[in-house]
Parts: sequence; C-alpha cells; structure tokens
Amino acid sequence: MGDADRNGRVDSTDVYMVMLYCAYHGAGYHDYTFTEYPEIEAALLTKLDINGDGSIDTTDVYFILRYVAYQGAGIPTDWDELYEKHILQYCPKYSLDVFKLYPQSFYITTQKKCIIE
Repeated sequence: MGDADRNGRVDSTDVYMVMLYCAYHGAGYHDYTFTEYPEIEAALLTKLDINGDGSIDTTDVYFILRYVAYQGAGIPTDWDELYEKHILQYCPKYSLDVFKLYPQSFYITTQKKCIIE
C-alpha cells in the first residue's frame, strides 16, 4: 500500500506522486495515470486507495504522508495501526471496524471533529 513508484518502499516520492495525481484529476485531467499499462494501473490504484473508498484523493495522501512521517520518526507502524491511531485521535467513539466498513463516511473537519454521514 502507498508505494506509487513501485520501488518497494513508501517514502516522500510516493507522497509527491499521489499529490500530483490528485492535482491533475482535480483540475479535470482524468487521463493522467501513474503508468501507461492499464493492468498495472488498475492494481496500483487499488493499492493507493488507502481508505478503500474507491477513489484516490487527499484522504489517501494524508494517510500516506502520515505513514511516511511515522517511518521517518522511527515509529514502526502498519496500515491497520495507522487507521486505528487516526480513529482514536479524531473519532474516539467509533471503532476501527466501523471505519473499515464505511471509510467513505468519515470526514475530519478543519476543527478536527469527526463527522459521520
């Protein structure tokens, strides 16, 4: 998960690549892809959709960036642990299982409030 350049590690280059993808798609350039090979692209998009909501967006960038930050600080973490820390920090009354079932329903406002729709 999170390895946009497919080099076997998740780092700042992956954050940049996913941010660039989001920027192009946000500006209406939906033909922008990570690779010219459709099969690889489909598999990659699945691995970059960190929260599993069916789209690559700023929420996925957030999780990749947070993962890279933890790794850079020497704090070992995996993706499930990252979700759990996120949920406990911003949505303490909801469990990780609820987040995994309905990831597209969770929104964190600029005031750091958890909203469930």
